[in-house]
Order: sequence, then structure tokens, then C-alpha cells
Amino acid sequence: MLNTKFEIEENMGSIEKPRISKATLDKKAESNFFTELKSRFQALEKENKELKEEISEMNTYGNRVLEENKELKEEHEEIFKQCVKLKNLVEQLRDAIEEPKELDDK
Repeated sequence: MLNTKFEIEENMGSIEKPRISKATLDKKAESNFFTELKSRFQALEKENKELKEEISEMNTYGNRVLEENKELKEEHEEIFKQCVKLKNLVEQLRDAIEEPKELDDK
């Protein structure tokens, strides 16, 4: 334990004349603040870049899905047209099969 004023001043600096000035402490605090600020800014820039890449990938995927959806819709429409044609052909065939019965009655 420090007992005398001399021992205290020797180890910690004089109370009247501190070894580290307020200006030095302020500069050090400012430097630390800007270093931390710069570090956080760089982290945000990195995160922003990663998010932009992710958005780009999602847009690419979204465009692929839209194109696939368009193709499926076109395919669905073509199948529907073919179904309508098939229905009409079945009706014509049914009518053709039923007509000879009417001719047989005559």
C-alpha cells in the first residue's frame, strides 16, 4: 500500500500535474471512437454487399420462377385447347355412332 505523497506521485503522477493531459485523453478517446466507428462502418458495408448479392440471387430465382410459371400457363392453355378438341371429337363420334341407328329404322 502506498503511504506517502511521494510514493503516490511516483506511481500515479502528481495530483497537481498529471502525467497524461486532458487533451491527450481526449485525442485518445476520439481516436478510439473513430476507429470503432470505422470498424462498424466497414462491417455495415460488408453486410450491405452480402445483402445486395442475396437480393440479386433472389431476383434471379424469382425471374426463373416467373418464366417457369409462364411456360406452365401456356402448357395449361394448350392442354385445355386439346381437351376441348377431344371433347368435340368425342361428341362427333357419338353422333356418328348414333346416326346409323336412325338410318336402320327407316
